[in-house]
Amino acid sequence: MLIAGNDAVAKQTVGGLAAELGFQPVDIGDISMSLHLEHMTLLWVKMGRVQGKGAGFVWGMLTR
Repeated sequence: MLIAGNDAVAKQTVGGLAAELGFQPVDIGDISMSLHLEHMTLLWVKMGRVQGKGAGFVWGMLTR
């Protein structure tokens, strides 16, 4: 779960909630990074609806 914001305490709280739901929280920086998250969401919606991938299509972060 990608998290952006200027309040470190709030990001810790959100990260904890995300972890409780089974996600790995990833802090991507300050609030200016939220614009990139919004663009990713628009791309996800377009791919899901227009390209027919459906609501089950998700992004994943791979590490080595």
